[in-house]
Amino acid sequence: MILIDTTPLVALCDARDSKHRTAKKHLESLAADEFAVCDAVLTETCFHLPHRNQRQRLRA
Repeated sequence: MILIDTTPLVALCDARDSKHRTAKKHLESLAADEFAVCDAVLTETCFHLPHRNQRQRLRA
């Protein structure tokens, strides 16, 4: 199991983020693994994603 932190989640949800491509590439390479995110990380990620459509990507 892999615990995901805020930075890659924000980068993944915001295509304008400078780390978007890197985060997407790394997370895709780990797609076969199981991921976990704690409530505090989700809260912090939502704080850093000001647009509703960005926050909705967290549900996917």
